[in-house]
Amino acid sequence: MRWDRRHPGERGSTHGSRRSRPTWSGPSWRPVGGNATGTAIGLGNATATADDGRRAALARPIPRSVHRTEALREKIERLKAMLDSSVPDGDLARIFEIAITETLARREARRFGRTTQPRKTVAQVDTRPTTSRYIPLPVRRASHERDGGECRFAATNGRKCASRRHLDLHHGIPWAHGGDRSPENIALMCRTHNQYLADLDYGKSAMDRHRKERVIERTRSGETTRDG
Repeated sequence: MRWDRRHPGERGSTHGSRRSRPTWSGPSWRPVGGNATGTAIGLGNATATADDGRRAALARPIPRSVHRTEALREKIERLKAMLDSSVPDGDLARIFEIAITETLARREARRFGRTTQPRKTVAQVDTRPTTSRYIPLPVRRASHERDGGECRFAATNGRKCASRRHLDLHHGIPWAHGGDRSPENIALMCRTHNQYLADLDYGKSAMDRHRKERVIERTRSGETTRDG
């Protein structure tokens, strides 16, 4: 299976270099009781300026971030009430741990079939090529466990991507070319490498047309999309 193809322009890294964060080089203070140049100003003018600033602040609309903060605070209080018997002291760290664990379990079960009590095994499902792109849950679960929940793409120098973001289930032998749905043919790929391998398998021009058609179709249906 070709999991180790080189990305165009790659020199040992699969995602490119990371830009350094800009640092603040401007002044970190101003003279107290003075203007930008440090010249002293009268107390009366300073008081008037402060009053004008307060009036201007009250006249401005409340930012959306404030509304979001209030909504988040209200959700946290509801969550604390729901977990009152489990976390009677209201420890937020423990509450967040419980909420995150439950959210991960629910989403990974839906996306990758992860569960502690599987109903079927890979041997009990049909993994032969089909006209449907659907991948059975036992196959998703086996591929996810084998790849450790990370992108399986590896560069020609052996460096592994290992991204956990925007993971897709990729066919080693393309679905349209008769690839089956077995765990041996299904691997986790991040969106970048899934698209890169699809360009190699189907041709970049064909995939560009396909992605454009998907964007148009989703836009017409009113969905919020990210090209993928």
